[in-house]
Amino acid sequence: METDQNTSAPEGTNTEADESLENAENARKANEAAAKPRGNLKLEPLPKKLIPIHQAIFVNDPKLSDFKSLFVEKGFKAEFLSGTLLIKGGKCSIRRGEMGFSMEGALEKDYYKLRNLFFNQFGVL
Repeated sequence: METDQNTSAPEGTNTEADESLENAENARKANEAAAKPRGNLKLEPLPKKLIPIHQAIFVNDPKLSDFKSLFVEKGFKAEFLSGTLLIKGGKCSIRRGEMGFSMEGALEKDYYKLRNLFFNQFGVL
C-alpha cells in the first residue's frame, strides 16, 4: 500500500505558515492605521499667562576645572582656592554645593561676560 508523503491540513484549518502570514498582515494594517493622521490636529503654544511657573533644570554636568579652562581660554585669570574657583583675583567666584553651582561677584561688565560664559555651558529647560 502506498502512502502519500505530501499530506496537507484539511481545508478550513490554518497551518503555522498561514498564521504567520496572517499575523504579519494584521501588524502591517495596524502600522498603517497608526500612521494616518486623525483629523486636523494642530499644536499651538500656550499663552505666557497660562504657562505654569517651574524651576529651571540645567542639563550637563561640567566640573569646576572645565570652567577654569574655559575662562583662561577666554583671557580671564582663574585659580582654585579651597574648592572655589576664583576669577579675576577673586572679583568673581564659582563654587559647587549640594544644590549645584553658585556664582558670586561684583556687578560689573566682566561679571556679566563671565556669567554668560558660565550659563552657556548648560542646556536650560
